[in-house]
Amino acid sequence: MQQDIIVVGAGMVGLTCVLALAKQGFRVTLVEANEMPPQPLPEKSQAFDNRVVAISRASQQLFMQLGVWSIIENSRCAAYQQMKVWDNTLDGKIDFCAMDYFEPNLGHTVEQQVILGAVLAILFTASVYWLMPYVRSFLIRNAAQRPIARSMQDSAHTMYNIEHRGRYGLRSPT
Repeated sequence: MQQDIIVVGAGMVGLTCVLALAKQGFRVTLVEANEMPPQPLPEKSQAFDNRVVAISRASQQLFMQLGVWSIIENSRCAAYQQMKVWDNTLDGKIDFCAMDYFEPNLGHTVEQQVILGAVLAILFTASVYWLMPYVRSFLIRNAAQRPIARSMQDSAHTMYNIEHRGRYGLRSPT
């Protein structure tokens, strides 16, 4: 089997990257160290996920192009019009307000599980090769010894390490 791109990590960024690449016609392999059972969208009656992200309007546009935004929008999300960010010493802070940019909002806050469920719902219809438990450690351990494409007996042009040390993976404790 010949692949064009290998993406390591099935977090929000990795899954979105895989979906975008697959929609552009690339043959993509997704490598994830954890088991990945199908993650459905949470029911409205389910408890909220504590992992919430603020996505910008640019991320919303990307999700629209990928066919994911309508699923997110019909699930649990809320627009935000203002954001304040400061450091722990209060020496530096910035404020953003949608009215300053003549926009209705700056973006949306969305539960991580809603984004993962929405991307997976579309991704399961794409042609993506999935490699699951223990494969990532094999690839990383053997990468220094020989090219990844040969260690997999596969041809890949590029490897992207999307996941940030497991922090944003599907089974992340944080």
